[in-house]
Amino acid sequence: MTERDANLNQLFFPSQQTKSSPAWLKILAAPALIAILANFTPDLLEAVKAELRTAVEGLFQINLLSLLLQGWNKYGEVREALESSRKNPKDAILKQVVDHTLKVEQHPYIELFKDDLPVVGGKIEFTFAAALDVKGLTLKIQNGRISEIATGSCTGSLKLLLTEGGVIAELDTGEFDLPGSIELKSDEQAETLVAHHRPQDDKTIASRKPGTSKPGP
Repeated sequence: MTERDANLNQLFFPSQQTKSSPAWLKILAAPALIAILANFTPDLLEAVKAELRTAVEGLFQINLLSLLLQGWNKYGEVREALESSRKNPKDAILKQVVDHTLKVEQHPYIELFKDDLPVVGGKIEFTFAAALDVKGLTLKIQNGRISEIATGSCTGSLKLLLTEGGVIAELDTGEFDLPGSIELKSDEQAETLVAHHRPQDDKTIASRKPGTSKPGP
């Protein structure tokens, strides 16, 4: 796993990368999902599974670097440093970032159609919530953008649940070291999260950990 191609699938299933779609295999075995799939007739079941697999695999392909950048660009301390750096675009700022949590929530769904008409009961909605507890980071900021990440450590958690029907999966990573120093290209600031979802329902939040304070100068 390299710095830029790290995704949630590799993060939550680091020892199962030789197995086909570890996230899908785990979710397919969830009792809550099995109960939902039991409502479909055999002629529709394979189509439902195929759509579900596409949606789940899309969610777990979310790029870790994009998730971090999207959260930091909304984080008050970092935004202030980004604005300040525009005043002297040639000067780089090294910004220590206090321990914080990045959260993303998406609401993907699948909807089945037959002869161009929606199948009754053929819409399945989910809530996908991931959180990264990050500590020990220093960001290099220049000319209004994050140009480099000096990384620290992180703990990740993830929950996927049916909007109506219960939890499908809860996953934790334990603490892990993020990859080494990452120098960013300007176009990487524009990366977005990739998944099958309704974009207006996306939420990415950065919050300071309770009890932490701003680092000294």
